[in-house]
Amino acid sequence: MTTPDDLLRNVVAAETAGWTKAQKAALLHRLAREATRIDVGHRYPTAGALAQSIDPTTVQTPALETIDQALEWALTTRDARLAISFPPQEGKTTRVGVWGLFTIWSA
Repeated sequence: MTTPDDLLRNVVAAETAGWTKAQKAALLHRLAREATRIDVGHRYPTAGALAQSIDPTTVQTPALETIDQALEWALTTRDARLAISFPPQEGKTTRVGVWGLFTIWSA
């Protein structure tokens, strides 16, 4: 019986015929990274959810909730531009520059 993994292996083998071992290894590495990004994106749908999971001391304020919603909008809107302006010490830089980047990479 042919399993989905067998089918995938056959497709990859056919598409990479003639590639060097280094090229095939690079493809497998890229696919593994993409699978991880997809998994993270499903488990943590927002930057705030990821932040709270990794750092339990993270407090989800209304300002950070607004930033999370804006990041999600920017990720799902073609050619989106986003400017974020809140008072000092709201957590803008950490939310966007740390947790938001992980969210972007997992999208």
